[in-house]
Amino acid sequence: MNIDAALRYLPIADAIMKNKIKEPILEVGSGTNGISDYYDGYVYGVDNDFSKTNTCKNPNIIHKKGTIFKIPFKKESFLKVVCLDTLEHINKENRQNALNELLRVTKKDGTLYLGFPSGFLSQQFETIINKLFKIRHNKKDNPWLLEHKMYGLPGREEVSNYLKVSKVSSFKIVNNLNIFIWFLIHLFFTVLDEDRRILKITSVFKKPIFLFGKFLNIPPFYRYIFIIKK
Repeated sequence: MNIDAALRYLPIADAIMKNKIKEPILEVGSGTNGISDYYDGYVYGVDNDFSKTNTCKNPNIIHKKGTIFKIPFKKESFLKVVCLDTLEHINKENRQNALNELLRVTKKDGTLYLGFPSGFLSQQFETIINKLFKIRHNKKDNPWLLEHKMYGLPGREEVSNYLKVSKVSSFKIVNNLNIFIWFLIHLFFTVLDEDRRILKITSVFKKPIFLFGKFLNIPPFYRYIFIIKK
């Protein structure tokens, strides 16, 4: 568990559990556990390399190897599909195709939860964290922040236009995580906490951290979460 993951996953996990969804949900780009760390039901996790997240696998997630461009499920297989912090690792020219594939496996009247960091301030704060990371780690870039820089963070209007092309039923946008809180989280956990001592201490406070985070969920925001009805 890490705080950034908790603050992006728990609102979605809570919303799905309130709807009392009994069938499995799908997460694309899940890594080893993804939303299954915060969700009580069964999850199918799709990723091209589950070894990138070095953690013990939860019993409630079933791994399926695949990509966001080729999800290994039939059309309209899932009522709830989750894809968080993945779009920024795809070049802009391919993002519409990725979104179309996510919608393909979402059932009619189902919901796709699509989240990503966005905006000028988010880019600037990521640059600062990466510079600090390089100082701490022998001039090596943080790999996921380097990809953010290479591909560029998705824009709110950009994704809204993709959805208009895809002709979804409706969508709404939820702001997620104050940028200054994001900065402090990654200053401690990405830059400074090399031996993961702080992470181990905070892992027992998942729900209190989420409640605290909701209280401080004020602008400027690091991430948007699109809640898309097919």
